[in-house]
Amino acid sequence: MGTSNFHNENATRIYADECDYEGAYEDLVSNVRYSLQAKDEAKTIQFTFDDDISLDSELRSFPARSIGTVYENFSFLNADINVELIPLVRSGYYEGANLDYEVSFILEGENFESITDLISAIQDYPEDYDTTPGLIAIHSNNLQNRLEKSFNTLVEETEATFAELTIPLIRLGGLSDGTSVYEAA
Repeated sequence: MGTSNFHNENATRIYADECDYEGAYEDLVSNVRYSLQAKDEAKTIQFTFDDDISLDSELRSFPARSIGTVYENFSFLNADINVELIPLVRSGYYEGANLDYEVSFILEGENFESITDLISAIQDYPEDYDTTPGLIAIHSNNLQNRLEKSFNTLVEETEATFAELTIPLIRLGGLSDGTSVYEAA
């Protein structure tokens, strides 16, 4: 019985690296970090390096390591909101590695899995954010648009970095023994 070589959760492609020489894994991590730091310096995104972030998507068969955090912070009706992507490198099952990311929408320090969940929290408990239901109703579409724009920008910039440094693949399908067939994207 086989298995897919790469585990991918959020990225639109499988950003694979063969890691075909001694130190290739560390070079991949360094290259992603330096590319994201350059985008931070150019004010395209905000990035902080931290390779010790606890990851929700790590699996025993596909160990992962964080590279840092790509983020945007802003205020909405007296509430602090963060949109965060945690770029990570994940070992392949048989060989190589792939890049992916975890996503967080954070409202006053509380994590939410989706934009809808974050907006619902504000709508359900307006007093927690020193505002009124009427103001939230008026501005909730603006908040949703802002969150989607932030998220899309962070994904585009992060995946552009991944694409520059790896071989983007798509999974064509799986065989009866569980292995996968990949093709260059």
